[in-house]
Amino acid sequence: MSAIAHLRQELPGECFAEYCQRDGCSVSLAGAPSRHVVVDMDSDSLGISNDTRCDYLFVSEADGLTCVVPIEMKQGSLKAARVVVQLQAGADFANQHLPNLPGFKFVPILAHQGLPKAERNRLRERSRAVKFRKQKALAKTIRCGAPIAAQLPA
Repeated sequence: MSAIAHLRQELPGECFAEYCQRDGCSVSLAGAPSRHVVVDMDSDSLGISNDTRCDYLFVSEADGLTCVVPIEMKQGSLKAARVVVQLQAGADFANQHLPNLPGFKFVPILAHQGLPKAERNRLRERSRAVKFRKQKALAKTIRCGAPIAAQLPA
């Protein structure tokens, strides 16, 4: 069973979204693989009790590669440490709900309206890497409205 089929079977239908948009910030799905799913991590149907979570979890499949992408969106001020905790919570959720993936790419994303240099530098520190299974990755930063496809493997 594919990762997407597994998620669709395991998670409630109400948590799936057609787009990634929150509080004046969005991530374009234009050019994304046609086989993808977007999980709205704020959906009450998931029963996540705490507020430490990312905004969306994007999972795509193309050419035998599954991409696991927690997405956090920030319109105003942000703190790198908080963003990393939220992205890690998304990665942990994916770890719990995705089957074994023989080939996958992990790409945590922060979409923002503006990123102060000090916070951008903090996000680049190795100690702020987000972990999913055996892969660690620093958060990719994109501007609100940018396409997710540019961050995914070609």
